Amino acid sequence: MNTVNAFFFEILQITVGTREILSRVLSVDEWKGLLDIVKEQALIGVCYSAIERLPKEQLPPQNVMTEWFAMTQQIEQQSEKLDKASAKVCSNFKKEGFDACILKGQGIALLYPQPRRRQSGDVDVWVKPKASLVKRQKSKVGSGEEGGSFVESLQLKVNSEKSVDREELIVNNLGDKNVEEHVKKVIRYVRGIVPGAHAIYYHIKFPVFKDVEVEVHYRPGYLSCFWHNRRLQRWFLEQEDTCFGNEVELKSILNKDGNVYRIYVPTAEFNFIFMLCHIYRHLIGGGIGLRQVMDYYYLCESYNAHGEYAGKKMEDLLKLLGLHRLAGALMWVLQEVFLIERRWMIVEPDEKAGRMMLDEIMMRGNFGAIKNRYNVSSFGGRIRKVIAVFVHNLKFLRYYPAEVLCAVPFKLYHWLWRRSANSM
Repeated sequence: MNTVNAFFFEILQITVGTREILSRVLSVDEWKGLLDIVKEQALIGVCYSAIERLPKEQLPPQNVMTEWFAMTQQIEQQSEKLDKASAKVCSNFKKEGFDACILKGQGIALLYPQPRRRQSGDVDVWVKPKASLVKRQKSKVGSGEEGGSFVESLQLKVNSEKSVDREELIVNNLGDKNVEEHVKKVIRYVRGIVPGAHAIYYHIKFPVFKDVEVEVHYRPGYLSCFWHNRRLQRWFLEQEDTCFGNEVELKSILNKDGNVYRIYVPTAEFNFIFMLCHIYRHLIGGGIGLRQVMDYYYLCESYNAHGEYAGKKMEDLLKLLGLHRLAGALMWVLQEVFLIERRWMIVEPDEKAGRMMLDEIMMRGNFGAIKNRYNVSSFGGRIRKVIAVFVHNLKFLRYYPAEVLCAVPFKLYHWLWRRSANSM
């Protein structure tokens, strides 16, 4: 690890409160290098909170301090716009007959000591028709009629030699036809407002604001491995009621009537799985940054102080969804970078997989912002790009074989799905 990266980790530890001061005074060049990394990792605002707590003799040069402060103010202003947009999006969708829940961004920022300083890019809203067949189907999923929760019912089924085909059970419980019907309904609604809006497997662009991007999710996320993805989508289905009913206040701003803005956000249980999937997709396909890792730190700190989301139940769910190895890698990164307490971890740390994850994070930056890895655009064409990414991802094969091997077949399926969805 180079010196600047080491000091970057120290700044992150001061930010989350696991360290008080830097190990020594930094030079001007070290501060400039540190600021460059903070920008690449999209952690400008939250790390400025650490700068404010440093003793006077450890503060950065005035020019660095001024630039950092100015960028932090811009982030806070943008966060206010995103808060208002999130509240408006939730409110409008509910008026139009949809349930709506804000994913990532403004919801997860509420876990931070200074939410406005978390740098968010856009508004991601998970939407479902309120009176859809999916909700009626869901009332049976995980109920006594089906023999318990998703994990319990699937385990019983896997262990039973007399049971019907496993994938058939999952399809029947998920109600694929009903799910696709609500997806089409959401797409049709969006295109009624934004004609020609482009849909992909899990979301559709919804450019209704001039200065804030909105993505409407009909699926919160996905995995490339087909059987893990089926299980994941069913698990998402089980979480709908609690997520769409989890209303919180954005206390830092008031609306025109003088009342606080309100939004709906996922539950902690949902976020422990959803955010792992989000990290997984970007680790394998596009580059992951420490901002997403910091999100998970605050999630663990806020909700797992006494191991509520650890133990056999969590491990069983992670294994069924193919996320257990990834979770172990993430716990190691949280330990190495943020000095997270062991009692907050959801699984035991996996050093080998964790070192590879951290190397990827530091080389690629936030969602591929650092482009010094490989230049897929130079190959030309989408097919060559897919091949180039697949070849690169072979390094992950020993850790995440199902996700890596299914990546190309899933891209083909996704291409066919897009052709169908965008010809509606």
